[in-house]
Amino acid sequence: MFNLTRSIPRATRCLAAGGIAQPARSFAAEAKALKLTLACPHTAIVSNKEVSLVNVPGVSGEFGILAEHVPTIAELKPGVVTVFSKKGADEVQDKYFISGGFAFMSADSNLNINVVEAVALDLIDPEAAREGYKRFSTELGTATDDLARAKAQIGVEVHQSLCAALNITV
Repeated sequence: MFNLTRSIPRATRCLAAGGIAQPARSFAAEAKALKLTLACPHTAIVSNKEVSLVNVPGVSGEFGILAEHVPTIAELKPGVVTVFSKKGADEVQDKYFISGGFAFMSADSNLNINVVEAVALDLIDPEAAREGYKRFSTELGTATDDLARAKAQIGVEVHQSLCAALNITV
């Protein structure tokens, strides 16, 4: 049976002897910068850029990443990656629509986001997004086999996310 009264003194001696090394956490004045790389297989959209915050669409929900975030690997769903950075005294936001991918946050405050496709949100034609959603919804309703149904479902999900990112009701 586990005896807590005996375990606490042993754990205290172990810690005092340096048995478990804990990394020292920096104070805010010494905070590292967050370095972002956003890459597709064919190009790097952002390469090793110093940023203050990145919001990503994780499959379990949207979350933000700051410098010194705990090392993480997260699957991303189709949605918007928002990058916050300083330009002089101003805070600027760059938004990119991604088709899904992975975010890798390392202990040295490097964030690598690898995606299949990404495009600046302001380059997306809202009418094309709406029409794509309608077309894939129709294909989903008329699909006769599993492959056609899967392709149409992916098209619906991506275009639905595009419309939501552009604040378009479908």
